[in-house]
Amino acid sequence: MEPLATVASLERHLLRMVAKQWYDFERSTFAYIKGLKQPGAKVRLNYNADFDENGLFYWIGTNGG
Repeated sequence: MEPLATVASLERHLLRMVAKQWYDFERSTFAYIKGLKQPGAKVRLNYNADFDENGLFYWIGTNGG
């Protein structure tokens, strides 16, 4: 009879459950949050096409560029 799960697979699963995710970290470490909090700060995000470097997701994913 084969086991349903190995010790290694259970360990990987449990480690993923306790590891900090991106949303668990302090928000103040994100450069784009600091930039938005500055007085008079303006961010211009002009999406042109898929995979360009002008959209919201690119800006957030690269920590404000």
